[in-house]
Amino acid sequence: MISPRTIPKDISEKYSKSGPRYTSYPTAPQFRSDFDADSIESKWRSSAGNGGLSLYVHVPFCKSRCLYCACHTTVCHGPDVVADYLDALFREADYIAGLTGRNRPVVQLAMGGGTPTFLSMNQMDALVRGLKERFHFPEDGERSIEIHPETVSGEYLDLLMELGFNRFSFGIQDLNGEVQRAIGRVQSEQGIREKLAHLRGLGRDAINIDL
Repeated sequence: MISPRTIPKDISEKYSKSGPRYTSYPTAPQFRSDFDADSIESKWRSSAGNGGLSLYVHVPFCKSRCLYCACHTTVCHGPDVVADYLDALFREADYIAGLTGRNRPVVQLAMGGGTPTFLSMNQMDALVRGLKERFHFPEDGERSIEIHPETVSGEYLDLLMELGFNRFSFGIQDLNGEVQRAIGRVQSEQGIREKLAHLRGLGRDAINIDL
């Protein structure tokens, strides 16, 4: 076990201070107001054909609010909301692809939230396939997704792999029942183990756990 007394002084001084929340990228200090839409569009157009793309898709929905969370999300129960979201997302994707070029390889796709696996299997399938209709996804690209263990089954995990996801991040937070009830995120340790075993049984080892 690491004791505070064993951490080198320079390392302790470097990291024992406040920093921006990791849940947003770019982080808050990188946001600026001295720009305009035309200049951004011009930069995107001038980048067409230059190297790969990294896409981040934010799915801003959850079935319930976890009390520790500060991410941008909303509690949602209606399928029409997701349909409207996908429609808006694809319009945005068409616009971006038109500026940057549709043949540039998407070397990274990251899907976060909210809870991406809030989407039904059909909705997730439509989302990823819709992106693939608008951008070029090479077979060897990195595809990562955040997962709430209680919202996925083995069948859902199989679909994610079929869609090309190869990095999986499970939001577990805590296994203590009292803590789970306090933060509003109750989930079964056995269920979590089964989901991890399912992925590992299919040769997937790029698995992250948030604690």
